[in-house]
Amino acid sequence: MKKKIAVFLIISCVFIASFSILAYANTNQARQSATTQEQPTTTAPVLVAPATPNLVYAKNSGYGVKVKWQPVENAEGYNIYRRTAATGWILIATVNGQGKSTYTDKTAVNASDYFYTVDAFNKAGRSGSNSTGILIHYISAPVTTVTNSKTGVVISWTQHPTATKYKIYKKVEGASSWKHVKTLNNATFTYTDKKAVSGERAYYGVAAVENNGVRGSLQKDKFNVFLSAPVIKKYKNTSLGVKVYWEPVAGAEKYRIIRKTEGGKWEKVKTVSNKTLGGTDKNAVPGVKYYYSVKAIAGKYTNRNSAIVGYKVEAPKAIKTKLESNGVKISWQGVQHADYYAVYKKDGAGKWVKIHSTKNNSTFSYTDKNVVSGASYTYTVATWYKKGKSIYGSEGKTIQFVASPKLISAVYSPQNNVTVSWSAVNGAVGYKLYKKEVGGKYAVLTELPVGQTTFVDTAVVAGKEYAYVVKAKTAAGTFTPKSNSKKSSTLDPNKPMIALTFDDGPSNSATTRILNVLEKHNARATFFVVGSRVDSYSYQIKRAYNLKCEIGNHSYGHKTLTSLSVDSLKWELSETDRRIQAITGVSPVLMRPPGGSYKTDTVRKNTPYPIIMWSVDTRDWESRNATAVVNHIKSHAYDGAIILMHDLYDSTAAATEIIVPWLISQGYQLVTVSEMMEAKGIQMQNGVAYSSAR
Repeated sequence: MKKKIAVFLIISCVFIASFSILAYANTNQARQSATTQEQPTTTAPVLVAPATPNLVYAKNSGYGVKVKWQPVENAEGYNIYRRTAATGWILIATVNGQGKSTYTDKTAVNASDYFYTVDAFNKAGRSGSNSTGILIHYISAPVTTVTNSKTGVVISWTQHPTATKYKIYKKVEGASSWKHVKTLNNATFTYTDKKAVSGERAYYGVAAVENNGVRGSLQKDKFNVFLSAPVIKKYKNTSLGVKVYWEPVAGAEKYRIIRKTEGGKWEKVKTVSNKTLGGTDKNAVPGVKYYYSVKAIAGKYTNRNSAIVGYKVEAPKAIKTKLESNGVKISWQGVQHADYYAVYKKDGAGKWVKIHSTKNNSTFSYTDKNVVSGASYTYTVATWYKKGKSIYGSEGKTIQFVASPKLISAVYSPQNNVTVSWSAVNGAVGYKLYKKEVGGKYAVLTELPVGQTTFVDTAVVAGKEYAYVVKAKTAAGTFTPKSNSKKSSTLDPNKPMIALTFDDGPSNSATTRILNVLEKHNARATFFVVGSRVDSYSYQIKRAYNLKCEIGNHSYGHKTLTSLSVDSLKWELSETDRRIQAITGVSPVLMRPPGGSYKTDTVRKNTPYPIIMWSVDTRDWESRNATAVVNHIKSHAYDGAIILMHDLYDSTAAATEIIVPWLISQGYQLVTVSEMMEAKGIQMQNGVAYSSAR
């Protein structure tokens, strides 16, 4: 400490001596001026040198050391001097004008100690100056920039060489004082004011703080108008082009839509007022990928959100609707740059609801099966490309769905006629009945009014077999697709009959052996097939159908139907129907639930065919013993029985080879389930379970 005091005294003596010399020179000059002034004159008053200015302060500012003094009379300007402990006084600047009272030394070096003093001058000479001066430890202000971001106002600054930490300050426009916002370590050079409110006008500054706790000044002119980044709500294709929508931003004076292509530069699309929250790019080219963003603007201040990707997408052309046997078929022409297509249907409130997506750009039709006969529906189609959707006509295409009738029976009687009956169809205005000899072509038999659902065909020849289909007539004068086909039965209703049924197939060996014995004895059976096996055993299914056997639905994956949702249940059944129809040309009209599990409303209300159970269970899957199966059937057979077996096991095939000729020898007619029900006069209903024809 004593050494420091000694050094300080030596330095002080040097300063005092320097200023004494300067003061002596000034005093001598003043004396000479005074001597001159004592000479009498008869012209103008004598100009005297100005008085010594009083120093007010020397302090840190955002851009250097700011020196302030009190102006003096008669001054024409001022000289500003600076020295350090190691140098003498050096003139660093001259400012002209009596009223000048401040100067900022922008050449000051950070972390330096400086003394400043000032003298005044005019044509008569210079004033004296404060020989001691004002001492200041200069801490430079970090060079600061202020910008907007999506999350707030970003304050960034340059690294300060002697700072141990930084203090961030803020002053809202109109406020009287600066508010300390945050203190950060000397390794951090950016801060985001996330509390800034959109539309807020404020100044921001950063001060460096040294290890001794001394804080520098800050650049106080860093002004900013914060604007929240516009939130882009959506974009959509319109008849004019791609339209972008956004949320309003407080403080915005206008908005600007900008766009760029992949790898391109941003370009202006349109500028709109702050009352407009949507704008259309009318120059978008179909299939081109665009990035769209929106700027909020207030004067020179802006902010924008991340871009969304948009494409101009053309709508499908030539949309048509057509009645199918099980729904309404919607078709359209494809367009370029399509990823896939979406089908929309109006709901009861007139709102468009998407009901299907094609998942590819090569499918141009869809059949809506969720329809009710007699009701009218309106459809349209949109193109999707790169997550962008085309426009679609608000009017759409409207059609009344009229279901194809379900042919119930075609029963031959000994009086040499065939009675054909079918279900009534809601929305129909009439029916058209077709007939053919088996192996021939269908021709119109008759047209009937809407209230008639039976017809007795007397134009039949004994010994010949006929097939019938029926169509419903719509109010538009068109006809529905054909119903299912029914062949005239040659069964003797007075003789007993049994329906053999086989589940879980087809298979190769067992199914083939069963078909062989049925063909040999001119017998028929019903096969309830599993959809997942259909494609692998299409030959067996086609052969069974050609042998006049009946193909029923046993679900796609042999799942317990009562455990499924409505959608899963419908898919299990419809997918199996689709695969069977692809092989036989007709859809099943009967269903057997796996495991016999059907007793829930989900199954009953959503199964579009009668549910066929059984009255004789051979349990062939358990015994795998042909003799046991044969003995069980022999002891339980009766007229109208439905017998359950499985065409997966060779033991079952061996049992069938024995039991078929035995049943025939006992006087039984071996028929399909549908044939037996028709012959017994039982009209089956969808969702209702039947175990026998009794």
